[in-house]
Amino acid sequence: MLGLSLSHRLEQKLEHKLNLSHEQRLRLRTHVFSLKIELIEALRAERYNPSGECPRCMHKLTHVEILSGFNRDPEDYTTKCPRCNTRFEPRLIMFGNDVRVELPFYCDCQALSKLMVIGAQTAEELSRRYPAVYRTCIVHHGSIKAAYKAINIDYPYEEISDWISKVTPFLGRLQDTEIARCAGVSVYKVRKLRHSMDIPRYTTEKAFTESMNLDDDYYDD
Repeated sequence: MLGLSLSHRLEQKLEHKLNLSHEQRLRLRTHVFSLKIELIEALRAERYNPSGECPRCMHKLTHVEILSGFNRDPEDYTTKCPRCNTRFEPRLIMFGNDVRVELPFYCDCQALSKLMVIGAQTAEELSRRYPAVYRTCIVHHGSIKAAYKAINIDYPYEEISDWISKVTPFLGRLQDTEIARCAGVSVYKVRKLRHSMDIPRYTTEKAFTESMNLDDDYYDD
């Protein structure tokens, strides 16, 4: 005779939720964005610095303030000063090969709109013919491949070589999905690499702790 038994197990799960103030959330966002810019520099040997100083109150906007001030209007290239609400056009400063180049900086919507008109081109062609669009898309999406994906265009060209050694210092400090977008590879490859090195995954708590351990000057780029 087959005997049947029914067991009931009650599990209690305790979850810790990190509650941050507005200022702490802003600091966290700034820290994560700055790490992303560092990763892009490691992958491309170029550093991109969104820059904006309000012409009215002279407030120097942080990276996050510039991004938050865009209104996603394809015809409006201005961001908004969080102190006096003045709208003005920010710039994107590019450093690379001992040169400094100042370019227009677009919001995500504007950059993708321009990219859709341009169509799929190699990274070299985009960089040479449309330097502002090319680099703005990288700032917003991490890579040109990810930017084209956002407008449903399959990008067939390779952008990054030797990505493994370049992303290794950022494993666990940025989300796997963010690293994958910047490197132009699948999330699976990044996750597999992180697991092979026994590096714990990214968490908000860990990122916030890292941001609090950094000097305030880190956020004054």
